Amino acid sequence: MATTPHARTVRNLAARRHRFAAFLIDSLICSIAVLPIHPLPVEGPEVSDESVLISYLNPYAGSPGWRIEVAVTVLFTAYFWRQHALWGQTLGK
Repeated sequence: MATTPHARTVRNLAARRHRFAAFLIDSLICSIAVLPIHPLPVEGPEVSDESVLISYLNPYAGSPGWRIEVAVTVLFTAYFWRQHALWGQTLGK
């Protein structure tokens, strides 16, 4: 019994400028969505007395808003995961 191999579908990628534009659109959507919980910074970076090793191993040490930063990261991940799970692409794509 001979079986025929399945034809491989070749997906052509969009041009780089189109992918970059999609990235910008998705970033803008995510930024607007989290703006109420993570406002734009108005102050400069905080200076820490910790060693470079400690700040490298724990980037959230000394940052009072680290929980918000983690929540924003989770929301960004959920946005991309949900869009790809439902439609196979994001709104920008």
